[in-house]
Amino acid sequence: MSVFKMEAGAQMPIDSRFVGMLEVDIVNQGAEEFNVWIQMSGPAGIVYEMLVSVRGGGSKRLQNMYTYEQPFALLMITNTKKYDDIGISIKVKNAGNLVAVFTETHFERIH
Repeated sequence: MSVFKMEAGAQMPIDSRFVGMLEVDIVNQGAEEFNVWIQMSGPAGIVYEMLVSVRGGGSKRLQNMYTYEQPFALLMITNTKKYDDIGISIKVKNAGNLVAVFTETHFERIH
């Protein structure tokens, strides 16, 4: 299992005050399909929760995940142990404007 975690809050390295929405793409750089359980939580609790499959050599774009400039934690858990097979691209937008792009290297990896 590969676990990725990203947190944002006021005056943290990822400052939630400038994050209105996340556009998330997951890429499977390996040959075998894997599943990803995604959970985003905010001050009121779980905001988004979903399970997606990503076929080998394919990618999956998730629904837009709105944060409304509130602190959040994004957790992704896969059923593969191969971190190198997983690519993650997150476009951070605020008021429709691109603010930042993060990749799997910006996530905390939990073993």
